[in-house]
Amino acid sequence: MNKAHVPINWENYPSDETPLNERNLNKMDSAIGIIDDNVVTLDATKATKTEVATLVADVTFEESTGIITITKKNGSKITIDTQMEKIAINFDYNPTTQQIILTLIDGTKQYIDLSALITQYEFLDSDTVAFYIDKDGKVSAIVKEGSIEEKHLEPNYLAKIKVEVAKAESSQQAAAKSEANAKASENAAKASETAAKTSETNAKASETAAAKSATAAEASESNAKVSETSASESSATATEKASSASQSADTAAEKADIATQKAAEIIGKAESAEESATKAQSYAVGGTGSREGEDSDNAKYYYQQAKDVSEGLKGGLQPHGTVAFADLPALADVSTGWMFNISDEFTTTDDFKEGAGNVIPAGANIYKTSDEKLDVLAGTPVTGIKGANEDSFRRGNVVLTAENVGAVSTGGDTAENTTAFTAASVRENLKSGESHATLFGKIVKWFSDLKTVAFSGSYNDLSNKPTIPTVVNNNTTTEAGYALDARQANPNVEGSLAKQISTLNRSLALRPVYPLYIGKTAVWSTRDDLYEVTADGYIQFWYNVDDDKHDSNCGINGFIDGVLVYEYFEYHQAGAANENYSPMFPVLKGQTANFHIITDSVLQYATIYHYPVRA
Repeated sequence: MNKAHVPINWENYPSDETPLNERNLNKMDSAIGIIDDNVVTLDATKATKTEVATLVADVTFEESTGIITITKKNGSKITIDTQMEKIAINFDYNPTTQQIILTLIDGTKQYIDLSALITQYEFLDSDTVAFYIDKDGKVSAIVKEGSIEEKHLEPNYLAKIKVEVAKAESSQQAAAKSEANAKASENAAKASETAAKTSETNAKASETAAAKSATAAEASESNAKVSETSASESSATATEKASSASQSADTAAEKADIATQKAAEIIGKAESAEESATKAQSYAVGGTGSREGEDSDNAKYYYQQAKDVSEGLKGGLQPHGTVAFADLPALADVSTGWMFNISDEFTTTDDFKEGAGNVIPAGANIYKTSDEKLDVLAGTPVTGIKGANEDSFRRGNVVLTAENVGAVSTGGDTAENTTAFTAASVRENLKSGESHATLFGKIVKWFSDLKTVAFSGSYNDLSNKPTIPTVVNNNTTTEAGYALDARQANPNVEGSLAKQISTLNRSLALRPVYPLYIGKTAVWSTRDDLYEVTADGYIQFWYNVDDDKHDSNCGINGFIDGVLVYEYFEYHQAGAANENYSPMFPVLKGQTANFHIITDSVLQYATIYHYPVRA
């Protein structure tokens, strides 16, 4: 607010530098009017007792509890619990109970159970499986060489293997027996052939002896007659020998037939032994081409199946090394339980149990499940994730929100949060993006620096307050330290200074005192347009009606800085010439003046005259 009054610095008589004239008095009148307006404005805008009663009288802050207490002028109180005592200042972890222990600022402790999130595993070697951990902390399992026994095989596979082994052993024994029988038959045939040849030789010898006997009989027929008895005996002997030779020949022929049959049997047995050996090989390892499906129906195949099954029992996987995801074999070419370590980051496809589109970090292990899908081993004992506000665990690429864990989301309501802070060292304005601790520290600094009057609103609580002079309602006081009552500025109050000045102004001549100004200048003759005063002085409005044809009410209004200062009305009769001058109004350089003719029904003229003061 600017000052309304500029001191004139009055000088005593006989000095004429500060005359009690219209200009000086009007300056005082103008200043008094502005002061009067300000007093009215202050009275209209001042706070009521009811409004003041709601102002803050005091603010206290209890550091031990974090409670801010605001006391109003009417005695009511508002408390704000910042819950500073609930701020955690330290934490510890108990591996036995799997709990995080938070130590709060008030010394109490809170326990957060992590047992549902942490599952600890201990890997122990067995007689069959051995575990090892690489430098990256990854656990792998291997089957010890030569450790698979019958008890490790699935019963159905074991039974099939035993049946085929028994078949192979039986075929081997049959082949060996057939080979022995063949050799025995061969030896028997050779012996029969030798016996047949001996019998044939004996037969031929007997035949020769019989011929000789006949010749001797013929040559000694006479002797036979002489010795008939001897001849008859010789003839009977020859006949017996011939019969014996014939029987020996038949026996040799039968032995030869038997030898031929045995040889045929031996050849058959040898072919059967070869077939049995081929069949035994087919059921043992396959690859003979002797029967359909032999490569997947043999002892070696079933052993590999049993080995794979045994290694797949109880979570035992079959490591197949580290590969890039792009080099991973096709799913159809991978057996159940095969496990691969993937060297690079990859995105799952439809071959995975969890579906396509999940990004998996480098170093993850994947394996083929029994339902012909790939699955990811997370490499961590965590089996699921659940926020404090959730009822069940989730697995996979889980996104935890602030609401899931009971936290406040970005841009959320922090009404129940607690913050530790200290008062700032200097007063600074709050800035966007600052932490709660910084903001509260600045606010406390401002509160601590505020004086009592900021909360009481009482003038009595001001420090270095000015002395307000006593208000008097008179024009006679001669002592210093008193102020003029605002009623003295109201010209409508009888006896007031303004009333006296107004009366004095009306008694003054309306014409200017010539030594005070240089001369008048007609500066404006356009209705309603503003004239800007170019120098301190006076403004006068001139009005003339010159119409010999019309009768009408007419007149003019004069304005300075938009305030009506002059009004003139008359009833004009046709043919009459009326001229009117307004009083002279003091003005300062930069103020504005304008006039308004109230009707256009008659011929009228108006002009603004400017009287600059002498220097």
